Amino acid sequence: MQPFAEPLSHTLPVREWKAWLRLGFAKEAWGTALVDREHCGPLRVQKPFFPEGDAVCHVYVLHPPGGLVQGDSLSIAVTVGQDAHALLTTPAAGKVYRGGNVPAGQTVVANVEARGVLEWLPQETIVYRGARAQLRTRINLGDDAKVLAWEMVCLGRPAAGETFDEGECELQFEVSRNGVPIHIERNHLRGGEPVLQAAWGLRGFAAMGTMVIFPATLALLETARVLCHGGEDAALCSATLVEGALLCRMLARDGVQVRERFTRVWEALRPLCLHRPGSAPRIWAT
Repeated sequence: MQPFAEPLSHTLPVREWKAWLRLGFAKEAWGTALVDREHCGPLRVQKPFFPEGDAVCHVYVLHPPGGLVQGDSLSIAVTVGQDAHALLTTPAAGKVYRGGNVPAGQTVVANVEARGVLEWLPQETIVYRGARAQLRTRINLGDDAKVLAWEMVCLGRPAAGETFDEGECELQFEVSRNGVPIHIERNHLRGGEPVLQAAWGLRGFAAMGTMVIFPATLALLETARVLCHGGEDAALCSATLVEGALLCRMLARDGVQVRERFTRVWEALRPLCLHRPGSAPRIWAT
């Protein structure tokens, strides 16, 4: 697989704060176990949870500082072994704070082995006005592996009246199977550019989200379309099926709106594609 593009250029010398986390899940006789857990810096998981029985291992990725500033970088590597099922989420929205010319970023690389299942369901990331963010997620599936993953980003803080009229946000979201791309999405957004307001761009919405489910069927697509088009808010949401991958996309006023809609879609589709009820992680209710 080709590496990601080179980072945004920067010129100011800074003291960078780097952290990394490595997690490995394996199928044991009794269920899915967290068998590999290593970290460096303020990025970790405390313990696995089993709210829906031993078959699915839930973990919460914790970043105690609560946000990134210029030069900071987080790196998360996840391996889901054969026949294992892991659900990863975060306890709160991520944040990228205003900083100088040096980008802050997070890179997630997940490998799901044969017949494994990964649910990557982090809460939204808020990119503050004047921030420079790089957010990259890459998931590779083995034979008969399944994924249900989303990415949600809010530019600025609309509830506080803060628009994204300056700053930079680079987004890369990739899903492949045995190295063959299933979905590649890349966005490079700069504060104040026409794309943020244009009808062919973000249409003035501050938040956006993409959900990928693979493999998927036409029946799953029809259910997703009903859910995506529901609601009385002004958000835009759609669902498409492309070569076996279900893609749900959304534009909304803020990240909470995207998260609430995607959660409803996830709760409804999970029983259909993973044959498990939509058992929301308890951390989402706190």
